[in-house]
Amino acid sequence: MTNKQMIAPCGVECTRCVHYLANENEAAFGQVEKWSALLNIPIEVITCKGCWAHIGKIPLQKHLFGDHHRCSIYGCAQGKKTQYCGLCEQFPCDKRHPYLEKAELLNERAKALLCP
Repeated sequence: MTNKQMIAPCGVECTRCVHYLANENEAAFGQVEKWSALLNIPIEVITCKGCWAHIGKIPLQKHLFGDHHRCSIYGCAQGKKTQYCGLCEQFPCDKRHPYLEKAELLNERAKALLCP
């Protein structure tokens, strides 16, 4: 995964997400395995390879919201030809995830990874 792929367009750091970490980390896999059993959702749906790898169609979101679901932030970033919504001239906007409202540190980390 490249530096640019480590940060989803919304600012989530894929490499810090248990759903992503479950692909290579035994403890993270154990956690998503428990959720899989508890929620009766296949493990391959709960694990994730990152927003960029899934072109904004995260397996768990597709499972919950339907096959045609796609992250609105991913689509917006693609439409505006920006890697990360934090770099958009219109940021912040109503499309961003509510929990990113207080994520200035996350935004700074993302900018450091995305900008040369």
